[in-house]
Amino acid sequence: SIFQEFQLLDHYNGCYFTDEKKNLKYCDFNTQSLIVPKETEKIKSKAFMYTDLKEISFENSSILKKIESNVFESLLIKEIMIPDSVKIIDDCAFNDCKILEKVVINKTSQLKRIGKCAFQNTAIKKILFPSTLVVVDDFAFYQCHELEIVKNYSNKIKFGCQSFAYSPIKEIKFPQKSFFDYSSFKGCLKLKQLVFLDKPKKIIFNEESFAFSGIEELKLNCDLKIRTNSFMFCLSLKNVFLKGNIKCEENAFLNSN
Repeated sequence: SIFQEFQLLDHYNGCYFTDEKKNLKYCDFNTQSLIVPKETEKIKSKAFMYTDLKEISFENSSILKKIESNVFESLLIKEIMIPDSVKIIDDCAFNDCKILEKVVINKTSQLKRIGKCAFQNTAIKKILFPSTLVVVDDFAFYQCHELEIVKNYSNKIKFGCQSFAYSPIKEIKFPQKSFFDYSSFKGCLKLKQLVFLDKPKKIIFNEESFAFSGIEELKLNCDLKIRTNSFMFCLSLKNVFLKGNIKCEENAFLNSN
């Protein structure tokens, strides 16, 4: 029962834990500031939902591995530093945190996955992708109207459906192995060119992945697949230079210059 579960929880510093602080389950509704213990490995789904939490930090030597779904959703936090030990930021973890401007992820981070809608509708201006990151899932940064810079160090990422769609992103070095899913960078008008971290090896552009974007030139020499409408209505696209093993479907550049 819920009562029995509550009896098994440990209360510490305004939070409720199981397994000797390994799992943070909830915090008191009126908690405005907290420090997560270094022993905590998971912040469980919806742990802080509907609370007054505005500030959060982590003890030194944190071993946190996972921020589960909806943990910070709709909270009024302005900034957060993600511990290097975190491997998964799950679906909707920071969704609709409308005043969240600063998310610090270090180059030494072990982060592997950013989940669906994880940072959707936040005010972040820049973000760092460590070398371990392989998935930026559907709608991860959708409606991030302030996001201009992505500092990427990974050489293999799957960018999910509409992951950056209609954002003002203007600076990113893409992985040498990139999969761009449906509409992943659609409508990114400030993105003028595709720059890669290292020489591209395998690039897949799914339908409408860069449609209606500001791309001015496409120059690639690699294993390449371009699906229908990938670059449709890219009105600033003047030059296209493609070499290598190329599969380009009909209408990939529909109504582009």
